[in-house]
Amino acid sequence: MRVAGVGLLAGVSFLGNPANGMTEDFESFGLGTVNLQGGWTVQDSFGNGVVAYDQEVVDDGSGNQVFRLSNAVTSTNFSNQPFSHLAPFPAGESGSSLWNDFGGDHTMPLSPPDPGTAVGSEKFHASFRFRSATGAAQPDLSLNISPSAKQSNWRNSYILIDDNGTGLDVSLYGTDISGAPFGNFPSPISAPNLSYDAWHTVELFIGFVDGVNGVHPNATGNDVVTLLVDGVVVATDTTWESFYHGSNPGAGLGAPPHRMAVDSLMFRSSGTAQPGNSGNGLFFDDVTIDNAMFMTTPPVPEPLTPALMAMGAVALLRRRR
Repeated sequence: MRVAGVGLLAGVSFLGNPANGMTEDFESFGLGTVNLQGGWTVQDSFGNGVVAYDQEVVDDGSGNQVFRLSNAVTSTNFSNQPFSHLAPFPAGESGSSLWNDFGGDHTMPLSPPDPGTAVGSEKFHASFRFRSATGAAQPDLSLNISPSAKQSNWRNSYILIDDNGTGLDVSLYGTDISGAPFGNFPSPISAPNLSYDAWHTVELFIGFVDGVNGVHPNATGNDVVTLLVDGVVVATDTTWESFYHGSNPGAGLGAPPHRMAVDSLMFRSSGTAQPGNSGNGLFFDDVTIDNAMFMTTPPVPEPLTPALMAMGAVALLRRRR
């Protein structure tokens, strides 16, 4: 949204409006599993069923309903992890599509490939608030959140939230050259040692740019991913497009690369299960998924032209009269 003649203000977040249907505050959900409420799923439509993740809609103790998730139960799966509601339009590069593992006829895998819905935006924005469910350290608590196609095995970015024993760390992981896409892991911690007892806000902006930089095996991504934590830009990277240009899952090297569109967030509990975190983990609230027309770098105020300054002066004079 623009203020006439001024432009977007630096540091202003876009958290969405619960009334616009793109932000979920969980107040209308029933307590218990988030599955099949408000467009959220913890299953896929390909027969993989429901995993008994430690997830639920709960009261956070203040009369506010939230989504709670821990890593007490984990899985190597993707498509039947908790997925959010959908953005108004799939977002991605020109010609990209929503891909899933099982194709339109639910056969395995990508047989035939199902491109799904074509993209309607080159912008993707997601945000959420989170805090510790206990207000204290939880051993080996780790969850990851990724823009993805709903119920897909392929994600296009990766945010990790870890408990380091004294606070919560947030990291953004990108990929490197297509020949060795994960050569830059692990990524530096983007926002370290966040407090357990306060709510923190994460925002992710993706600007999808057609093509890549270079060719395989040295191709790198040219999409722009910007991560903000508590209103501050903490990391800028690319999507995982170099990985898809290099490995091209389901099709093999040499085939046209899958250009992965996204339309939701996957909240994934993976790695080594930590049963001691059962009933705890993280609270998530105000989850926004949209195609906000914001730049993926921090917007700055546009300079006022002499004409606009003069118009403003006239308007102020009239108001005083």
